[in-house]
Amino acid sequence: YRKNTCIITHICIIIIPITTEVRRMKIQSNYKYKTIVSAIKQKIAENYGKGIVNIPTEAALCEQFGVSRVSVRKALKVLEEEGLIERKQGSGTRVSSKLTAGDIKEIADQAKNKKLIRIGIIVPELASEYMLNLLSSIQSWTADNGYNNVVFEYGISRHNEETESRIIENMLESGIDGLLIYPIDGQYYSKNLLELSLNNFPVVIIDRILPGLNFTFVSGNNKKSFAQAVKTMCEYGHEKIAFFSATPKPTSVAKERLIGYEDGLKAQGIKIDAQLEIIADKINKRPLTEDDLQKSYAETLERLTALLASGKVSAVLCDCTTSSILVMRLLRSDNPSLTEVKNNIAVLYCDMDYSVLNNASPAPSCIKNDYIGIGENSIKLLFERLSDENAPRKTIKVPFIFIKGETLFSKNNQV
Repeated sequence: YRKNTCIITHICIIIIPITTEVRRMKIQSNYKYKTIVSAIKQKIAENYGKGIVNIPTEAALCEQFGVSRVSVRKALKVLEEEGLIERKQGSGTRVSSKLTAGDIKEIADQAKNKKLIRIGIIVPELASEYMLNLLSSIQSWTADNGYNNVVFEYGISRHNEETESRIIENMLESGIDGLLIYPIDGQYYSKNLLELSLNNFPVVIIDRILPGLNFTFVSGNNKKSFAQAVKTMCEYGHEKIAFFSATPKPTSVAKERLIGYEDGLKAQGIKIDAQLEIIADKINKRPLTEDDLQKSYAETLERLTALLASGKVSAVLCDCTTSSILVMRLLRSDNPSLTEVKNNIAVLYCDMDYSVLNNASPAPSCIKNDYIGIGENSIKLLFERLSDENAPRKTIKVPFIFIKGETLFSKNNQV
């Protein structure tokens, strides 16, 4: 039994690299072969009637386009099925002798017309107002800029890593030309994204910075915006400002916002006090269950409640939608330990839906990601990559929006 177990272990070690290489070749094939098809069609049209009938060898095409034989063979198969080339063993590949001047004119006309562009969009959910704004802005920018030949394919990852990976694979199989992805929360990211990065596939990452990946990133200007939030709270007379982060799945966004909070304190000459930073303990378990999250939220809220009840802070800065909702519920609860202080705690929420901002009383003061600006920048930069695969990768930071509301009041309750 022990011997057989060792054999199985060795087989797994061998299979994993092979599987990864096959997946990588598939990604490259789905993306690159279209470029080869278009280039050969153009050459056929340009050289028709000049006696140039040979197509370069597979090895020459691999070197010319910087791709594997998988991509080259897929491109040649498409051209052969369309009747544009003839492939005979021992004779190489030639332009089809059956092509007519009419065929050539049709090829040229097709080249003039815009091809259908298929773009995949993956988001963690659709329930929030800001996610709908993001998707709407992407569609609006596309239409406003004359891209009437675009088809969007949507996928919802439901904050699940396996679902996200499966959607990416399905979209690549369907032949998408580019991908916009709002990754799931957490310090991990799909290995599919690593493969896309290695194969130079056109991808724009929304609301996240994923270190080590060769993509364009578009997110809110988290550091600057949270530093500005602290400055604003100080202008209302608050110096003891708690930072509340309830999410046990740290992301680049969460880290940037904490740094922005601390930078804001430093800029105002206020000493950083770790006791005022109520941050959920990291949970490295994969996947996180709903019970895991609820226990984490309860523990973090208990720590915040104790801090507020102590009277050591006069204001709270929330770092995300979840944190904001938890604090709002806490301050509206009948928790006896907060009875004397809760009406004197100023709060600046983060990324609240407009439905809450417009209907809650008192009206929440809030800083919000400009998801319309994020969406417009994301699709614009993706088209830059689609038109030029060597276009430089960029990291764009979109400023936040400040909504005054009524929960950020002066220390003596006089706005």
